This record gives sequence, structure tokens and C-alpha cells, in this order.
Amino acid sequence: HLVICGGGGAFLHPTHLSRQHMDWQGGAYNLAATFPTQEQSAALSWRNLYTFRDSNLAFDLIGAAVYVMLVISLVPTCRIPALDVAVGNALEACVGIRGCMYGLGSVVVESEWYLLQEAIFSPIAALLFMAIAIAFVPPTVPLQWRIVAGALHAGLHQATAVAAHALVAVVAAYMGRNPMPTPQEAIKLFPTLGIFLQSIDSMT
Repeated sequence: HLVICGGGGAFLHPTHLSRQHMDWQGGAYNLAATFPTQEQSAALSWRNLYTFRDSNLAFDLIGAAVYVMLVISLVPTCRIPALDVAVGNALEACVGIRGCMYGLGSVVVESEWYLLQEAIFSPIAALLFMAIAIAFVPPTVPLQWRIVAGALHAGLHQATAVAAHALVAVVAAYMGRNPMPTPQEAIKLFPTLGIFLQSIDSMT
């Protein structure tokens, strides 16, 4: 018999993705039972779309606090000349999806460069977060792989936080330089959004 179970957060891992057959350490195993059943697991997974935050508000608050600490040194962006220029260049380059992605990427790169060169608080927060991520890797994993896994985990979160900040900075700069589009203008740019704005305008 081979019993597979999770520890920590993994106990909520879905069972409807379990393989029917598994070869492990020289043995061949066929799936005999799951808890919850695969049908129950598939049904429960849909609840992630609308009840996750109701049941895990603390997770959102802690995650938001960590992300804020990872980018607080970049706020406000306008006080950092290189970033202010990068945001302006991103707006100029934002012609089509490719141009917008290139412009946003340049802001992310400039932000990371500033954090490495001049910032103090956010890099310290990133190092602390990395240490915590390494500590959460099971101690049975060799030390070098614990460091690699923890560093990758923390690095991905840090990059995501910086990318989110860059997106907010670019959008805020765009809104500051451009008036709110009329429903007619919005229809040309974003058909779905334009129809929504037009419906609101007709109700007022």
C-alpha cells in the first residue's frame, strides 16, 4: 500500500488530479481511494473562484503587507528621476500590445536596478522574506536545495510585486496625463468598456 498525504498547506491539494497509476521506488500502484472523492474535489475547487478570500482574509492581508514592503522604496515613483523617465518612456512606447509590454518591462528593469543600487528598506525586506522562504522548505531537503527553492520562491514574489507596482505607476501616469475618455472614445479603444460606460451615462 502507498498512502499519499500532504503536510502544511498541501492538505488542501485537490484529489481529482490524482493519477490512476503510479510507479514509485520499484513498486507499481493503482489508485484505490481518495479523500475527498474526486467528484467532491472537483466540485470544491470551483469554490476557489468566489470563497477563497472570504475564508482566507488573513492570507490576503499578510500577502499585501509583504508586497508593500517589497516595493515601498519605489513609492512615490515621481521622486526617482530614472523611474519617472522610464514611466514616461513606457507611455510613449505604448502603441500596441508589444509596445506596451516593452514599456512596462523597461519600468520593471529600472525599478529592480534602483532597488539593487540605492534602496535600503525594500532590499532588507526581500532578504528577510527570502530567509523565511528558505526556513519553510522541509528540513529533509538538502541545504543547498533549500536555499535554491527558498530564493526562487522569494525572487518570484519580489519580481511580481515590482511588476505590479510598475503597472500601477504606468496606469496612474497615463490617467494623470489623459482625461477620462468619453463613452464614444472608449468604444473605439475598448468596445466592452465603452458599452459599459455608455450604459452608465444613459442612466445619469
